[in-house]
Amino acid sequence: FSDGSTRNITTGTDWFGSTQQNPIVYTHLFHGEQYDARIAASRNKTQAAWDHAIAYDTARDGLGDAVLSLHDLPVIGVSERRPAQSVVLANLTSGAPEGTLSYIFDVKQNIAGVVELDFSKLMAPLAAGVTLTLRHSEITYPDGSLYNSYCDSQPSRIMPCSKGAMDGNSANQTDRYICSGHETEHPATTTWSPRLTYHGFRYVMITGFPQGSPPPPSDFVTGMFVHSLVEKHSSVRFSDQSLPILNHIETMIQYTILGNLHSHPTDCPQREKRGWLGDAQWVSGAASLRFRMNKLYANWLRTFGDTQAVECQQVNKVVHAVSPFRPPTYQCCSRAQPTFGCDWTGTNFSEVRGALPDVIPYSRKTFGGWPGDPTWGAAAAVIPWEVLARTGEVPSAETYAVAASYVNFLTRHIAPDTGLVEFGYYGDWCSAEPTSKPQVTGWSHVLAVARAADMAEILGEDYAKDASRYKALFLRLKKAYHKVYFRPVEGDYGTSQTANALPLYLNVTPPALVPGVAKALVASLKAHKDGLLSGAMGTRYVFQALADNGYADVALEIATATAPPSFGFMALQGPAGANPGAGTVWEKWGGNAHDYAGGSKNHPMFTGGVGVYLHALAGVFRERGQIVLKPGRGDFEVAARIGGATVDVMTRAGKLRMRWHLGAALQLSVNVTIPVGLSEAVPLFVPLPRKSREMVTMMTMTGITRGGLVVVAIGDSERAAGVVRVDLGAGDWRWVLE
Repeated sequence: FSDGSTRNITTGTDWFGSTQQNPIVYTHLFHGEQYDARIAASRNKTQAAWDHAIAYDTARDGLGDAVLSLHDLPVIGVSERRPAQSVVLANLTSGAPEGTLSYIFDVKQNIAGVVELDFSKLMAPLAAGVTLTLRHSEITYPDGSLYNSYCDSQPSRIMPCSKGAMDGNSANQTDRYICSGHETEHPATTTWSPRLTYHGFRYVMITGFPQGSPPPPSDFVTGMFVHSLVEKHSSVRFSDQSLPILNHIETMIQYTILGNLHSHPTDCPQREKRGWLGDAQWVSGAASLRFRMNKLYANWLRTFGDTQAVECQQVNKVVHAVSPFRPPTYQCCSRAQPTFGCDWTGTNFSEVRGALPDVIPYSRKTFGGWPGDPTWGAAAAVIPWEVLARTGEVPSAETYAVAASYVNFLTRHIAPDTGLVEFGYYGDWCSAEPTSKPQVTGWSHVLAVARAADMAEILGEDYAKDASRYKALFLRLKKAYHKVYFRPVEGDYGTSQTANALPLYLNVTPPALVPGVAKALVASLKAHKDGLLSGAMGTRYVFQALADNGYADVALEIATATAPPSFGFMALQGPAGANPGAGTVWEKWGGNAHDYAGGSKNHPMFTGGVGVYLHALAGVFRERGQIVLKPGRGDFEVAARIGGATVDVMTRAGKLRMRWHLGAALQLSVNVTIPVGLSEAVPLFVPLPRKSREMVTMMTMTGITRGGLVVVAIGDSERAAGVVRVDLGAGDWRWVLE
């Protein structure tokens, strides 16, 4: 307190609790929540109705030496309220109680969260005992009815799913509210929303309105966008005059990433809601560019370390776990009982020190393997590297230790005949064309080693030996990978887009062979009319593989395509043929707005590659933590196609902004604001036109802050490089290329 005194508020046996007096009579993360307002209205507040709290016996439960870990991460909350924009009477043939009506409300955006009901908006109160059943859905069928259940073919089922609460993909997304009859008598009871669950939805169908009652208005329902409240780190906006589809895709990416942050990254909000490591590592670069992910990731990566310490239990094996608190479901993959996610190609898992499961927090086998697929486990090294690369934040020693432990586990399980990791269950997940699983998982090991080497180097002298060892291992693995998978006759690594994109991205391909491999990648894309057939792994790296190897124009064509399969198709469809940008990114390339052939309609794993690429198009990079500006990714012709962009980046000194525009006369103007207090200069690379570089003679700068006119002469060296570099300090600048 202000006088220096303190008071400890602690729990104890003098506290009271009651399950009978709780109006939340059912709650489940997947299936929904049931609230009986009659209990709240008549709650017995006398002491006789409540029980004394029971002291927790730490000695009895063997937890006396347990260490508590601080959850220093953003809270989960409501970032956006979206009143329903329309309501229609549902034409149900079954599933509604006799004598009741059902209405479908549309919040016009696919979100993760819950709805709030405002009973003051109804023209007449609802009687006590009236039960409103809320079924949430991302899409509607062509006839307007909802697809609501993820575990049963009957959309009318309520809860729980027939497969049971423990089934991995069961989710009814159904809430119920039982009216007290007194909802509008007190401000505290006028509105209601579930508290201990969330759903993935755009539509909610509410069943139970008595026949003859006035129809509810649309604003009876408000969709509440619920997720971990990470701060905005940067934003991009492209010119609407040239390629407006880029803005629709950017909006779609942001809603998808945020909707899948609930204390840790998740795979989808309407079904599994699990922390799949593969999904998270593909998204981590795009997420870190847009939002301050450092605390959320650091907390989750700490859980990685806890998981490594506990280890999974092997049959008839001595474990090296440092913690006695292993849940009985933490079972290693077993050949005697093969399950989803388990594969032993090239290894026998004689020991599992440092191994990670496919999902963290882990539940049990059938929800991913342990040891998991190397592409999934590589998240331990990829995520902290992405945070470093996109924000400049150096990983902690604790985070690095988790990554190193996992990389070492993989290295101990290299197949002796190829010198590469070969085990792995998923391969290039959700691809529309095959790439061999060992080819994908072997590359993931190479990637993880490269990321560990970078982190060890940045951590300094104490980690110099690690850095040297991992660099040498990286070079050895690159050579082995090229030897095993390169096809000399064809001049490529296979027929799939992923097979060629991965080695190009990581510079596995010897320089003399790069043009042929890049050409093979482009040929595949063109053969499918710029359609992406790669899975989550390949799609993460295909844009950079193209743009860095002479095909920036093709990368842009893919990013702006609107015919399926493409991001533009998803954006223009939205869920259920919505307005552009009101959608989220789908789980699969197939399907359309009215079916689940494409799986979940809110899945972040495909956002990673295009998400990083859009920021690069707008012109903001980080190189070893330093902000670098390159309009149009440093390519004049690409900039001309885009027309212009505005990008804001929050730095430790404040907001940095770049706004650039390329007009009809091909005059490129770049406006940059550098915040006062940013100590290092910010390099600006202004691209030159490829076909007429000899005609560009100068670049002028008007220093709005400093005044005066500066002229930069453009010589042969700048023309050869294709860019002009100027280093900017704090202030407002305007450059014009003439």
